[in-house]
Amino acid sequence: MHTSLVRQRTFGQTIYAYDFHLIKAVLGGMATGSLTGFFGIGGGVFLVPLMVVVLHVPLRVTVGTSLAVFMLPAVLGAFTHWRLGNVDVSLWIPLVIAGIIGSQIGARSVVHLAPHVLKRIFVLVVLAGAVFMMAKGLMP
Repeated sequence: MHTSLVRQRTFGQTIYAYDFHLIKAVLGGMATGSLTGFFGIGGGVFLVPLMVVVLHVPLRVTVGTSLAVFMLPAVLGAFTHWRLGNVDVSLWIPLVIAGIIGSQIGARSVVHLAPHVLKRIFVLVVLAGAVFMMAKGLMP
């Protein structure tokens, strides 16, 4: 079975070509879904580095794809947590509204950033999150 397909996307004058490896994508998606369901964090923390480093997808394509990938799994995972009594609807509503507004701002802003700037910002955000989580995990 041939599992590698060449993909191509164009942003402005720049053409991005990359290989799509089906087996790596399926394994990465399963690992990411399992980890996000377990920890309750957005899949982008795992999926974006996986897509950029392992699948070699350009970061701009990764950003949009990551958001689209987690719509259905997030809904199904949230439903399961809701059935288990793990969802606070009074928090959910304002967070969803703010998230919708923020995602529109982010999606419209990302196209104006150079790929190297976008990559640096992402690394800093993930690093800051990791430091914060480490500090919270080590405190009594």
